[in-house]
Amino acid sequence: MLEQDGWVLVRTRGSHRQYKHPAKLRSSDRSRKDRRRPGAWNIEQRFQAGRAQAMKKYLIVIEPTQTGFSAYSPDLPGCVSTGATRQEVEQNMREAIAFHLDGLRDEGQPVPEPHSYSAYVELPA
Repeated sequence: MLEQDGWVLVRTRGSHRQYKHPAKLRSSDRSRKDRRRPGAWNIEQRFQAGRAQAMKKYLIVIEPTQTGFSAYSPDLPGCVSTGATRQEVEQNMREAIAFHLDGLRDEGQPVPEPHSYSAYVELPA
């Protein structure tokens, strides 16, 4: 179905697939300047082997489906995954995001900064 619409498979890693469309605008081509928040509120420092490594936190949205769960990241358009359990979809999204970011780096594209956050509102039922 994707190939019939002009999408081309460019990379695979495990069960993850990465497609490109020659005529579609990539998210990195759009200006994100107006959506960024100042500061490093979404970056943590991790210490591995005696040196600090910056980690980025990307929000993922998990939704139940008829067959399990699906997930996506609002900061990474097109990066989606599924799983039979919530734990599985979280692990699959971790792998999908790493794969997605590797693809951006391989193509010389900028890695988007995380900017989404979650909040709940409580209302009388």
